[in-house]
Amino acid sequence: MGEVVGPVAYSSLICRWEWLETEDAKRFSDAYRAPRERVSTADPEKIAKTEVDFSPFNLILHYLINQTYFKKGQGMKNIFFNRTIILILSIVVIVFISGCSKSAATTPDKVVDTVAQGLSKNQPQVLWNALPESYQKDVNELPSDFAAKMDKDIWNKTFELIQKIITILKTKKELILTGDMVNKVPFDKKQMSESWGSFVAILEIIVKSELADLDKIRKLSIEKFLAGTVSSLMKKASEVSKLEKENKYNKELDKLIRIKTSIIKTENEETTIKIEVPDKEPEVVVFIKVDNKWIPKDLAGQWKEKISEIKNELSEASEKITVEEKQKALGMMKSFDGILDQILAAKTKEDLEPIIGQGIGMLFGIFLSKD
Repeated sequence: MGEVVGPVAYSSLICRWEWLETEDAKRFSDAYRAPRERVSTADPEKIAKTEVDFSPFNLILHYLINQTYFKKGQGMKNIFFNRTIILILSIVVIVFISGCSKSAATTPDKVVDTVAQGLSKNQPQVLWNALPESYQKDVNELPSDFAAKMDKDIWNKTFELIQKIITILKTKKELILTGDMVNKVPFDKKQMSESWGSFVAILEIIVKSELADLDKIRKLSIEKFLAGTVSSLMKKASEVSKLEKENKYNKELDKLIRIKTSIIKTENEETTIKIEVPDKEPEVVVFIKVDNKWIPKDLAGQWKEKISEIKNELSEASEKITVEEKQKALGMMKSFDGILDQILAAKTKEDLEPIIGQGIGMLFGIFLSKD
């Protein structure tokens, strides 16, 4: 399970109800609980470094984002909100980094200040404005390459299914929340109900964005995508956080405004700066210039390797499929579509839950069949 789940215990896992009563389940839960507790209490910097090799985008996030969104000892208390912003920014870092700035900050401390201030105002494009031109070129071709290789019928059907799921979430909320299936899950039902609408709104932003259309992805305007879709997702994440008692996401985001940076020394074309984030130990980072842009030295040293890994992963994810594989995939989608229609037609929770269980089972089977 290690390679599947990854080095940090943030994954959601699924199993049959009867398996939960077995000794294997108890042993697995004990084993899974230990790293989850570690994530909750360990130094965020160490966690970020652990994740770098598993997920390349953390190479960037470690320096520009991760340190400002986690507070030691509270990492697991608000996973949804922390991961929402990281997911939003991560997707763009991996696939869409290419926004170009007309003027660059002259010193690395100013670079960090500019990025922090921009992110605090829901302006994710500032992160890309800080990237060197050669790095932008490395990833600028990724969206068009992905769109050219991805099967259009499968892509369109995927978003059609997501749209139908949104309709279900809008029309079947009460039936779902009052059902036995939800009551058996250890979630805060009140908070789930209050955040339901915002979660649906997040999905709607995605299905109405450029990502729903391969032709638009191929011709994607990075600046408009960041300033529009990604900024809207960040704002919606902020709305969801306000429904939570601690409002942790917004409080952590506000810390960006209070980041302090200072230059320690400059020598041999390297500048060392100190970054001070409220409620966190100061961090010392060495910056160098690439294409007249200041970036962390460690990032520069690993960029080629990591961008190559990302390109390979995207290539595998969007590689051409055979006619037989396509028909099989569309067939499974059609079957799942039929289950969604049954859910839409259900009038009572007694009718609804067996169908939802069937749908979850089908998805689980699809994921297992990938291997």
